[in-house]
Amino acid sequence: MSKHIVLATTGSYGDVFPFIAIARQLKARGHHAVITTSEIFRQTIESEGVEFCPIRPDGYINIEQAGQFIQLLAESQQVLDYGISYLTMPHLRATYDDLMQAAQDADLLVTHPLSCAASRVYASND
Repeated sequence: MSKHIVLATTGSYGDVFPFIAIARQLKARGHHAVITTSEIFRQTIESEGVEFCPIRPDGYINIEQAGQFIQLLAESQQVLDYGISYLTMPHLRATYDDLMQAAQDADLLVTHPLSCAASRVYASND
């Protein structure tokens, strides 16, 4: 029996590519798999024959954020804290709204460990 499965991820290409592989295998087994992530990954995902649904933030960071992020990469272990505090949390409500919409009719929601809105979406649909 075919299932509608939403795969929600965030981060970089290294985070997205495993979800593409999972979605392709689910499709090959007859399921309807959709990846929800930042708009910047649309072309990569759709070029693999996988359905895409955008969730905010769109993945772009401004020059000031990029400079701070690169400095943190070079200096410390604060990259995760910075990413969550400045790149994820300010957009949490928008991410939640988009993910709620994407997961509305899903049989299963599979998420990246850093998908901060996912647990709330799960609780809202329970």
